[in-house]
Amino acid sequence: MTDGSVSYIKKRKHYLIRIYGYDKSIHDLFTLLVKKGFGIEKPTWYFASYGNTVNATCYQRWAKTEIVKTLFQLSPSFRKKPDKNESAEDFLASSKPTIKSIMGCSRQVRELFFRIAMSCDGYITLLYGRKPRLGMACAHPQLVNEWLELARSIGLEFKIEKDRATWSGIHGLETVSMDTIVKFHEMGGFFPEDVEVCRSKRYKGYKKNDILLKGIEIHNSCISSHRPARSIERTDRTLASQAEDTGSNPVGSI
Repeated sequence: MTDGSVSYIKKRKHYLIRIYGYDKSIHDLFTLLVKKGFGIEKPTWYFASYGNTVNATCYQRWAKTEIVKTLFQLSPSFRKKPDKNESAEDFLASSKPTIKSIMGCSRQVRELFFRIAMSCDGYITLLYGRKPRLGMACAHPQLVNEWLELARSIGLEFKIEKDRATWSGIHGLETVSMDTIVKFHEMGGFFPEDVEVCRSKRYKGYKKNDILLKGIEIHNSCISSHRPARSIERTDRTLASQAEDTGSNPVGSI
């Protein structure tokens, strides 16, 4: 429902179950969950990224296999945006993706599900003189409302933000509520916990959870000292020095 897809390949008469992304920890988690859930030892293909191409982990399976049947029992569709030559109206009239099945699970499962989704399509942004912004990209009108419902069911308050650049005019979920940001951190933050920022020019190579924690620390420091939030440049230097202390290798530059 985030960076993945389930598509039928007519020529080969089988389904491709895929997940995309630059961060290897997401692919490792996906492979582990498929192995534990369906006993499939390894994916059919794994394509490593090169240039602007993202990593892709793929499973090729026939329609009657357990993994395919289970996925379509959970959601009638996994298409989250129109095809190239398809109108938004036609797309929205077709079968819609849903995460409703998760709402009947325990709070622990709902929290973990949301944390994984945030690692795939979520972000934490530190802006000069402002509160941190926590959000998740999702342009599908029905699905974004279900994500909002799921977030509220685990005590997190978001708003649906607009974006004229997307096919639906919807950006996704976003919040500047420090209560929600702190709660998200306290439930463990992004999962896997070592997931990194992969596309930001400024924070590429940093762990998302490090930025999440730093945003909370900066905000608390500003509250106690009655001064505006320090600049992103200073935050960069702080994160960089912490990375040196822990031996990690951030790639981003100011």
